[in-house]
Amino acid sequence: PLYSSIFLGPDPETKESGVLRAFEFFNIELNADLAVLSACNTGRVRGAEGTEGLVRGLFFAGVPSVVATLWAVEDESTARLMERFYLYLKQGERKSTALQLAKLDLIKTGKADPYYWAGFVLIGDASPIDLSVTVSSVKWTWEVLLLVLVWLLGVFGYRKVTRGSVRETQTAFASGSVRAPS
Repeated sequence: PLYSSIFLGPDPETKESGVLRAFEFFNIELNADLAVLSACNTGRVRGAEGTEGLVRGLFFAGVPSVVATLWAVEDESTARLMERFYLYLKQGERKSTALQLAKLDLIKTGKADPYYWAGFVLIGDASPIDLSVTVSSVKWTWEVLLLVLVWLLGVFGYRKVTRGSVRETQTAFASGSVRAPS
């Protein structure tokens, strides 16, 4: 179980393999309210009781909730289910309710066989995700960027006006139409 892994892709610059193993989560701290492992068998370990591997590693890394799968899942239904799940989370539903509603939506689309939806389980904290912090941070970021843009326009506008005045004065002196004070 500790060698369960996620393949992220190799990094040619650092020569890292791109494989993140469950035991490596014990040495990192993640700042996330939820991890979603929507690949096949991410919540099940053959011959083991309870949650092992990646799920346990994520808990040790500080993630309070994990959505994982108990068996191989079909790609198309997974994409639909996840889309609805994220929509319900965004609407402020509890994680458990969001997953339940997403499963019901999938059933309504003709995927009533439990094979398509029942393999997804929420492990851990079921409370809603507070997205207000994220929204206010994004708003604050845009406000700062807008202020920086206005400041830059002001600086460049002032420099253009100032340079224009200097050029006009230099041209006037060069033509002799204005004399320097003596």
